[in-house]
Amino acid sequence: MRRINWKGPALALGLGGCSVAWAQENQKGSADPERAVAEAEDDARSERIESVDEAPEQPMTVAELLDAKERELSRREAELEQAHLDLEEARKAVDAKLAKLERQIAAIDENKSSRAKALEDEKLARLLQLIRTAEKMKPEAAAVYLDKFQAQTAAEILHGMKLRKAAEVISNMSASKAATLSRWFLRNGHPAPPYDPKQDDKL
Repeated sequence: MRRINWKGPALALGLGGCSVAWAQENQKGSADPERAVAEAEDDARSERIESVDEAPEQPMTVAELLDAKERELSRREAELEQAHLDLEEARKAVDAKLAKLERQIAAIDENKSSRAKALEDEKLARLLQLIRTAEKMKPEAAAVYLDKFQAQTAAEILHGMKLRKAAEVISNMSASKAATLSRWFLRNGHPAPPYDPKQDDKL
C-alpha cells in the first residue's frame, strides 16, 4: 500500500489559509478607498509638520536687517512728528489764553481809568461851580458861604477866585477859619487855579 504524505497538503492548506486571510483584509481595505486616501494625507501632513518643527531657524539676511531698521526709524520719526504737532497745538492754546487775559486786563485798566477820569471831571466841575457861586457873592456873604466847607475845599475855592476877591473874603471870615486857611496856604503854597472853560468865553 502506498503511504500518503499529509504534510504537503497540510502545508498547502495552511498557506492557502494565509492567502485567503490576506485577500480578505485587502478586500476590506479596498472597499473604502476615500478612507485610505485620507489616512495617507494625514500621514504626509504629520511628516511635513515634524520636518518643519525640526528645521533650524534661519538667520536674517543683511537686506532684511536693513529693512527692519528702516521701518523702526520711520515709526520713530512718525512718533516725533506727532509729538511736535501736539506741542505746537498746546503752545497755540496757551498763547490764545494769554492773549485773552491780556485783553481782559487792558479792558479792566481802561475801565478804571475811565471811571477815575469821570470822577475827576465830576469833582472839577463841582469845584468850578462852587468857585463861580462864590465869585458872584459879596465878600461878607462869600465868607459865610465858605465857612461851612472844610479847609481844603474852601482853599480850593479861594484858589479859583480872583486874588483881590479871595483876599476880601478871607478878611471877612472868622479868626479861626482865616487862621486855618492861612496855615493851609503856607503848607501847600498857592497853586494855579483850576481851568475854567467859561473864562475863555469872556476873553
